[in-house]
Amino acid sequence: MSNGTVREHYPEIMTSGNRFDAEATRSYLVARGMLTENIMRYCYRPFDIRWIYWEPETKLLDEKRAEYMKDISDKNHWLELREKQTKSNFDRGYVVQALADNMGNGLSSYFPLYIQDGSLYANQEIGSSQTYRKDPVASVLGSSSQGQSTLRCNVTGRAEKYLHAVGCPANDMFFHVVGILNCNLYRTQNADPLRLDWPRIPLPQSADLISASAQLGRKVADLHNPAVHIDGVSSGKVALELRSIGTLRRLGDGPLDLGLTARWGYAGQKGVTMPGRGDAREREFSDDEMAALTEAAAVRGLLPGDLTALLGGSTYDIFLNGTAYWSNVPARVWNYTIGGYQVIKKWLSYREQALLGRPLKPEEARYVTEVIRRIAALLLLEPALDDNYRAVAAAARRWTE
Repeated sequence: MSNGTVREHYPEIMTSGNRFDAEATRSYLVARGMLTENIMRYCYRPFDIRWIYWEPETKLLDEKRAEYMKDISDKNHWLELREKQTKSNFDRGYVVQALADNMGNGLSSYFPLYIQDGSLYANQEIGSSQTYRKDPVASVLGSSSQGQSTLRCNVTGRAEKYLHAVGCPANDMFFHVVGILNCNLYRTQNADPLRLDWPRIPLPQSADLISASAQLGRKVADLHNPAVHIDGVSSGKVALELRSIGTLRRLGDGPLDLGLTARWGYAGQKGVTMPGRGDAREREFSDDEMAALTEAAAVRGLLPGDLTALLGGSTYDIFLNGTAYWSNVPARVWNYTIGGYQVIKKWLSYREQALLGRPLKPEEARYVTEVIRRIAALLLLEPALDDNYRAVAAAARRWTE
């Protein structure tokens, strides 16, 4: 294809910028050939997993971040954070296992669970204002699939001494941090400091406490990751409290129309997708929905109002168009944000039919139901996460120790 033909169909690709010469870049890539192994999963926004072609040599990508890319693997986890939370409510601590983009306005920092032996990153230590080069743990935790390097837990030397003193495996540190950062009580009590600097994470004095905290962090990480199938949420028999949440329905009879035409998104300047108002209709829980939550609360040993307090006192029907909708999306699920993004609404904004060029596929519509249930499951973890934070904070070591 000529450059003109490509420009006709994909003008954004053939538009040169200050640091991007479109025709020269394309000429180089055509001569070199495509690196098919670099087609990979890519977390564009929270719960918005796409595919990307990662180009290592040219400016086809705005920034290729080669030092970040080399530690991406299905064995690794990454924690998204920012040095200062610009908004009043802290909603960082999202965990990904794929290449990921910035979450919210500005730049994100991604902290890996594992790094390759010998990797050095200039960054900030969580809990300290001192700039340092990350110091891998001395013990080898596993080999890479290529057999060319080893993977080590990404903790500082001081953190390694702490873990040795309490007798914990090094990877518990990462998931302990995840559990604390995703705790509503921690976020509330530390709202002002979180706007000023990196989060300060309390470290408990016993192996049992950090192990229990890490287990909760692993549950959070699994709920963040659509590739992990969770029994009762995304696979198997759906838990009673989630069964009626986010189901696809339609008004009247006839086939289900999956065209997203309720003005969830539109093209802004330079083709940037902008969120629209959409069609979210707030209402009270129906008798059947409330009965399901009451029954689920009894099974969990909770009071009838406990589940509605966690999920929200009202619910929404989220319309794709004039007839099709996701029914019963509890208020706190619908309003749930990660990195400043209202998760479900953000996902929908990119799939408006006028932008996508087609209706949703059935599996895409079902995926929205899954995300709704994953967020609900995260909200239902709040009491356990709060109790964990109380226990950890009450038994925290002084960092100087």
